[in-house]
Amino acid sequence: MRVVMVTPDSHYIDRRILQEAETLITQGYEVILLADWQEGLATHERIGKVKLERLSSPRSHLFFREKAILYAQKKLPALTRITRLALYLSQKSRGFRLHEQAMLNRIVYFDPDIIHIHDLPYLKVGVEAKKRLQVPLIYDAHELYPEISTLTAKQKRDLSRIEARSIAQCDRVITVNPLIAEEMARRYHIPQPEVILNAVVVPAGFKPTSKEDRFRQQFQIPADHQILLFQGWLSLDRGLAELVRAMAHLPSSLHLVLMGYGEEAKAVLAKIALEEKINDRVHFKEAVSQAELLFWTASADAGIIPYQPVDLNHYFCSPNKLFEFIQAGLPIIANDLPFLRQVVAGEGFGVVMPLTDVNSFAQAIQSMFAPEAGGPGRFKKNLLEKAAKYSWQVEETKLLDLYATLPSHNLARGVMA
Repeated sequence: MRVVMVTPDSHYIDRRILQEAETLITQGYEVILLADWQEGLATHERIGKVKLERLSSPRSHLFFREKAILYAQKKLPALTRITRLALYLSQKSRGFRLHEQAMLNRIVYFDPDIIHIHDLPYLKVGVEAKKRLQVPLIYDAHELYPEISTLTAKQKRDLSRIEARSIAQCDRVITVNPLIAEEMARRYHIPQPEVILNAVVVPAGFKPTSKEDRFRQQFQIPADHQILLFQGWLSLDRGLAELVRAMAHLPSSLHLVLMGYGEEAKAVLAKIALEEKINDRVHFKEAVSQAELLFWTASADAGIIPYQPVDLNHYFCSPNKLFEFIQAGLPIIANDLPFLRQVVAGEGFGVVMPLTDVNSFAQAIQSMFAPEAGGPGRFKKNLLEKAAKYSWQVEETKLLDLYATLPSHNLARGVMA
């Protein structure tokens, strides 16, 4: 049975997408992942077991369509370039933009048994493909997309309307945590979406009880010094400037490692560390492969999730790093946001405090590392005992159960309920 997954990602394909695809492939599904193209990236690639195709630039689709029209000029000799362009644009389906039309054409070309759309940008395309092919459609909402803080008010309204119209056409809706599921059900008057957490696959050979020491080795950190880790996308709206400045108010035996991608933010944070005269205790590590990630994560003494509630997505956040920290057995400092509080404080995985300014960051970090309270080690027992609850083994079962109940598993193609 063929599944076509679609994502607006290009360079960095979300771990969630690859894990879902790998799980399905392991169970005998054929999975083709379609993504957006970006300059310098291969149009075809295999990531693990997953076949990835990046759709080339919309301009190239326009070029090839125009070449076809030029070929037909024997019948239409009077066509000018402008007329040819107008003809092409007039043939777009239902108001789709060029890149949307290209994605729609590619989905239809692969003739899948199931369409699985990741995030809102291609949901409308997925609905149209479902209508043409008469196959089930899954919508996998990684966030409340219309609530992204960088969108304009008009963009938010337009995206909300698209989601409201499209979501009712989906056979199944999935999202990343129960708080977002509740909000989507309330907002769109739909049954509450299935929750599949952003849990992580534990790589072969990794054991949270085996202490790794990769950061100390790379940055020559003394054995008796402690390490606080932030990993993931380096973005200034995640409170990272305040985090770096807070290090100036903490003991010289405490180091901060920022591991991930985001060169612009990295430059700003490195400058702050230099200004605060703590550049010898603030270290930058490039992103590592998923196969290596937990080994590096477990090399720290505690991890921090300082996300700021700049929009509803950040307020409800359940980021990948939360589950990576849990599987690595790493005690967690988290901003006081609903889902983070529910997991980190509720399970006894770490410290949850409001992280609003430099002083509050310093206080939270001091609370984690305070020797009189037992330091980070006081959370290890809970992490080791409860990690399985937040594992991909649990979440992939939900995914497979959801797929097993789709109409295509019970009805012949073309006679969907």
